[in-house]
Order: sequence, then C-alpha cells, then structure tokens
Amino acid sequence: MFRKISNNPYLLPDGIEVSYESTDVSELADKAWERMEPVYQQKELESVDRYQNAKSNHTGSDRLIDVARAAFEGRIEILFVEADKSVPGKFNTESSKLEFGNSDNPASGDLIDQIINAVWKHKGEVIVLPTGRMPSETGLAAIFRF
Repeated sequence: MFRKISNNPYLLPDGIEVSYESTDVSELADKAWERMEPVYQQKELESVDRYQNAKSNHTGSDRLIDVARAAFEGRIEILFVEADKSVPGKFNTESSKLEFGNSDNPASGDLIDQIINAVWKHKGEVIVLPTGRMPSETGLAAIFRF
C-alpha cells in the first residue's frame, strides 16, 4: 500500500518485506544495506568518474591548498576524503594559507576536519572512501562547482 501512495522519487523498487515488529534492528539494518549497497556503489563510481573528468578540465583538484581554498570559498560540490586521513594544522582564512601543525599536539587541529566542515557549511557533499578506492594519492580530492 505504501508504495502505491508514495510520491518519493528515491523509494527503491525492491523494499524490505518484513514487519518491523518481527525483526531486530541489526537484521533490519543488514537488509537495508543489502538493498542500498548497489545504489551507493553506483553513485560512488559515477562521482569518481566525474572527478576524473573535472580534474582533466581544471574544475577539480587533489592539491591540499587548492581544495582548502575552494572549501572556504564555497566552491566544492563534492569532496572525497580518504578514511582516517588526518593532516595536523589549520587553514588561515585571513591569509588563505595552510598552517601545518604537529601530530603530537592535538591543539594544532586537523586540516581535513576543517575542510570537511567548510564543505558542509556551504552545502557540499562529502564522500569518505577507503584508500584503495580514492581517486587520488593525496587523501582528498574535490569537484568544484565553478
């Protein structure tokens, strides 16, 4: 019945046909991921392909300084980040320069976290990928809006 009356364009045709009362949360999560994984992987592949095209057209980059500047200017549409990637330091918004910190000093901050937050602030998308699926060797890459 729900499918017939729903106007949700993102509703997958293959739903989970169980009662939420007869299954536990873990099992329900597993069933949901079975249906979502192919959709997620396809979107990931398309986004990585778009990045490769953007980089060759100079509307994408994997250089930390370029990505940081674009993030704070609100120019990033999609940011790819390697899982567990960390770069001690911060981006100085006054000078538009990177200030690298020391990994032994937590107070020095993390450039990657700062970039992610800037992208979210400007309504960009962040995709976290394992090392083997990253489209660059630098641990981050971005598709620019303009």
